[in-house]
Amino acid sequence: MHAPRLPEALQPCEHAVLDDEEVWEGLLVTGPVDVPRPNPEHVELSGCHLRGAQLTGCELDRVSMVDVVFDDCELSGVVWQEARLSRVQFNRCRMSGFVATQGTAEHVAFTDCKLDGANFRMSSWRTVDWVRCELPGADFASAALKDVRILASNLQGAVVSKVKLDGLKLHGSDLADIRGADALRGAIIGSDQIISLAGSLFAAMGVSVDDEDDADEAT
Repeated sequence: MHAPRLPEALQPCEHAVLDDEEVWEGLLVTGPVDVPRPNPEHVELSGCHLRGAQLTGCELDRVSMVDVVFDDCELSGVVWQEARLSRVQFNRCRMSGFVATQGTAEHVAFTDCKLDGANFRMSSWRTVDWVRCELPGADFASAALKDVRILASNLQGAVVSKVKLDGLKLHGSDLADIRGADALRGAIIGSDQIISLAGSLFAAMGVSVDDEDDADEAT
């Protein structure tokens, strides 16, 4: 995992604006972010630190982020279509309903983030960590996960149908009621997770558990 490379000195910015083809370089962004028009395109962030920034419901198309840190930010309802993320960290961020579909990400870390109902469909994640995150109902359908770790996180009811994985580790995570669990072939879990995952695997394979014994009924 490569950490973001921030400049030694950042320029404070308390009234940030995101518009079409906006470029942020070396900024320390705090407070609300103004998005003057819907769905700005081709926004670029490089070497920036967003601390307590508020981007609720912000929709960006084809955003590019390199060497960016988000600390304690409000990102609920954010939609980033076809995003490109490299060396990005999200720490203690509220990201309910976060959408990052059809994008690519490498060397990205989510730590202690709330991501309930997040949508990562058809996106590509390489060398990415989700640690101690709330991910109930998250949708990873048809996503590509290479060298990804989802550790000590809540994945109850998450969707993993048709996921393509290589080196996925799920240690310490709650795997109850995962949908499409048969796509987790090759994933690595701990022995303490076998029972919680078993029900989801049986459901994906069409196996029913019924304690009634037909033989006993016949007698």
